[in-house]
Amino acid sequence: MGEKLDRFFKKAGEVFGEFAPVLLEMLYTMQQAVERQQREQEERERNRREARSVDINNRRAEMRGLPATLTVVEWLTILDYFDWKCAYCKDSPYEELEHIIPLNHGTAGTTKENCRPSCRACNAVKGRHHPDLLKQVSEGIERVRSEQSLLYDIE
Repeated sequence: MGEKLDRFFKKAGEVFGEFAPVLLEMLYTMQQAVERQQREQEERERNRREARSVDINNRRAEMRGLPATLTVVEWLTILDYFDWKCAYCKDSPYEELEHIIPLNHGTAGTTKENCRPSCRACNAVKGRHHPDLLKQVSEGIERVRSEQSLLYDIE
């Protein structure tokens, strides 16, 4: 790539003479402006997607008579906090707005306290389970494993 660029600069110098540096600076500035516009457009599209997701989830909560107070700004702040990654595994990119306490439990709605970014895999594992149940199951599995190792130590 460096060799091609050197040839380009040499040719530009031959064709445009003393104006070549100015023209190249203008091209560079134009390229930066185009890239900035593309980033801004992507950000606008991303924000529209997230606004739609917040709206859909707020309506789901309202239909169940639950709090529906999550704003787009709050959701984007939560996403930024988790670096747009899954709040559970912290590795996978965020794919879904996930309710910590699922709406079907009827105790928590679509609020900044109850919504987290999740990848599809983690959300599928958690499913519609209450986090307290998952904690109890996880602790129970660990207890069974430790007791199982004790059983094998018996002679």
